[in-house]
Amino acid sequence: MTAFFVSRERDLAADSTAIRDLLDDFRKWLAWSPWEHTGLCVDRRYFGAPSGAGAEYTWRSHEPRLGSGSMKIVDSTQERVELALEHFEPLAAHSAITFALVAAEAGTRLTWAMTGKTGNPTMSRAGYARFVAKREIELEHGLDLLQQIVEV
Repeated sequence: MTAFFVSRERDLAADSTAIRDLLDDFRKWLAWSPWEHTGLCVDRRYFGAPSGAGAEYTWRSHEPRLGSGSMKIVDSTQERVELALEHFEPLAAHSAITFALVAAEAGTRLTWAMTGKTGNPTMSRAGYARFVAKREIELEHGLDLLQQIVEV
């Protein structure tokens, strides 16, 4: 497996509590997650706590681009939300996602970091660059959507 790290940050003109509320509840991800805005048919299931630590979410799609997997909020505080992300299909991959919320002049600086290992142990340098670039685009798109919601 090939290790990766991607991070994007954005200053949002919103209180950290309003932002964390959207991060802490998988049902609210439907409004802003870049992976929920693919237009593909997805079967979703929610387990555990309704929000915060212990909340779990699984998905399954017959579309190979989405495959199947799960996310779990492993820790949630005023300053950060940490998740474990598992992809089962089309390739197995394990990732950790951290959302860090820090007071900023305009409101809150949100940093979205994703680290893990891809399901492809023989990924070329060009393949790795495409993989990382795609994740960066996804994170930027998610930050765009979050910004549109919280800065109303």
